[in-house]
Amino acid sequence: MWAAVLAAVVVWLASAAGTAIGELASGPGEALIKMLVGMAIRMALPLATCVVVELSRGPLSAAGFVYFVLGFYLVALPIETVLAVRGIQGRTSG
Repeated sequence: MWAAVLAAVVVWLASAAGTAIGELASGPGEALIKMLVGMAIRMALPLATCVVVELSRGPLSAAGFVYFVLGFYLVALPIETVLAVRGIQGRTSG
């Protein structure tokens, strides 16, 4: 159970950090930078955590932590995409 909770927290933190830091870049010329920085943070934190957990060969590794991260990541990614698209539509329409 703790593996699932920790995986959810790691994915949530990565998603929140990627979205927040991506929002700091404003303006049409910074759209690519926003996308790349957000994507790098969103991927790097869960990936680094998975590497550390797997190399430690501890109880989190045995409990399937990596699989929980993959599952939560696959759920979080479309949610973030919908939120990002709605944010873009809100800025351009109003």
